[in-house]
Amino acid sequence: MGRKPDRLRRRPPKVRSVRPKGKGLVSLYYPTGAVHLVSPDAPASARFTESMSMGLTRRSSAPRSGLMDAPIASAAPPWVAFAREFLRHPREVGSVLPSSPALGRAIADALPRRVRTVAEFGPGTGPITRELLAKSGRNVRIVAFEIDPHFCDVLATSIRDPRLTVLNRPAEDLGSVARELGIEFDSVVTSLPLVNFPVPIRNLILQAAKDTLPSGGIVTGYTYTPYVVPRLMRETFGNCALRFVWRNVPPAFVFRSVC
Repeated sequence: MGRKPDRLRRRPPKVRSVRPKGKGLVSLYYPTGAVHLVSPDAPASARFTESMSMGLTRRSSAPRSGLMDAPIASAAPPWVAFAREFLRHPREVGSVLPSSPALGRAIADALPRRVRTVAEFGPGTGPITRELLAKSGRNVRIVAFEIDPHFCDVLATSIRDPRLTVLNRPAEDLGSVARELGIEFDSVVTSLPLVNFPVPIRNLILQAAKDTLPSGGIVTGYTYTPYVVPRLMRETFGNCALRFVWRNVPPAFVFRSVC
């Protein structure tokens, strides 16, 4: 395998300084001058049990205190970090492959043309995040909710876009984050494997989206079967449309509900 393992262990660049930006937020200043917002110190309202993921996020019972358990910056490309997390937690990550660009574009197409503020649940290494940014205007703001600190590192260092805010917070904190940041979300994009979550946590996430989004707000994401998640969306929001995307491994269904 040559020196590939050495490259995976390569030390990341040091963070130059950390400056407070308000409650639950800090600003990370890298040697390149890029700034990324992270909220690492807010506790989850509940713990997730170990569950399979769609390959984009994992739920952990480890406490999230301090800035990060891992280095703040990561020099490895996103797919390497993703594979590394799969090797560390195969049952939780659930897939060695991130979502395809085709799936990301299908989800981006489900959002309103003039979307302004998007909450993304479980972005992982950011394959869908990149498509959202690519198809959105310059005034859009995407707030990523990711509880895995390693994936937070990857997002903050590989996607240097001022429209993206990365928070080390769980999805059920949506309402709290909206109040802390003083913003109104108009859409939610989720990559969370809702079918694998305990019912109380699943209900907290969906209810947070319903309570936070305005009338006409959009909730979209993907699932691998057309049964459980669409039923949950109809029970919560009263409607759910499906679109099949075969250019993904495995093929997926994009769902879309209107509040």
